[in-house]
Amino acid sequence: MRDHIYQYELLTPFTTEGSGTAQWCKARHGGETFFIKQFLSPTQPPAGADMSRPVNRAKRDACIAFFRARQRLYNALREANTGALVCPNSVDGLFVWEGHYCSVSRFITPDVPPEAICRLPERVRVILMRTLTLALAGLHRQGIVHSDLKPDNVMVTVNENRACNLKLIDFDGSFFADTPPSRTDELHGDLAYLAPEALRFLMEEPVRLTAAVDVFALGLVLHAMWCGRLPRFDGTRARSAGEACLLGLDVLPDPALPEDLRRLIARMLQADPARRPAMPQVYDALGRLLALYPYPG
Repeated sequence: MRDHIYQYELLTPFTTEGSGTAQWCKARHGGETFFIKQFLSPTQPPAGADMSRPVNRAKRDACIAFFRARQRLYNALREANTGALVCPNSVDGLFVWEGHYCSVSRFITPDVPPEAICRLPERVRVILMRTLTLALAGLHRQGIVHSDLKPDNVMVTVNENRACNLKLIDFDGSFFADTPPSRTDELHGDLAYLAPEALRFLMEEPVRLTAAVDVFALGLVLHAMWCGRLPRFDGTRARSAGEACLLGLDVLPDPALPEDLRRLIARMLQADPARRPAMPQVYDALGRLLALYPYPG
């Protein structure tokens, strides 16, 4: 195992676990721990490569397009970030190492695992839900669609005052609403949280993906944050809530949910993306829910 990449001391070997488009590791610099992701493609032409060859020119052009797209994304993430996003620095968070692009961001270890969020006090859960919704609303204002929203990308930490904080991570599959994926291999996400129109896109139907895919995924994540499980659907006919919607099957929020939250999630899980609320509407609805759980004392 190599010891360093630039100023970063590697703490773990690179692995592709949980990622099909990159390999990643933990690293340290200046007393902080970082997450380094090395993208598997595109790769730069070798040093001294003959640029008159079409294959080398194609590699160069792919790298230029990748770099510009990443810089645009990282700049927009910086503008959207009010403290709840963990994303690469737009200035020095992207570099080339051994022909591969690498991104660097702070490494976050959750103090509250995703499956344990449902056991937090109700008021705390609603505050975390609003924090997540506000972060996504900020992304959408910048024209960014996260597209891979799931509990594993929601980090809940606890500070010295025992207060919970939420961070949203993993923007490698994010895209701009004005340039949505045009090929199926450009869409990344967990099947369990994909919206029905995203599944149609993967079946190569003529679908234009929008920020509504995040609203659908957030509905599922909010359900899991409250109940510790996803809504019920006929698992003998569908593998996911999105597929159930696509087939016209019922997706049933848990009766254990507060009535207002159950109605909100049901709206977010509409099969028709045009019928789902936008993030600001979700945020406002969660604000009304929060009023039912006043601060103790």
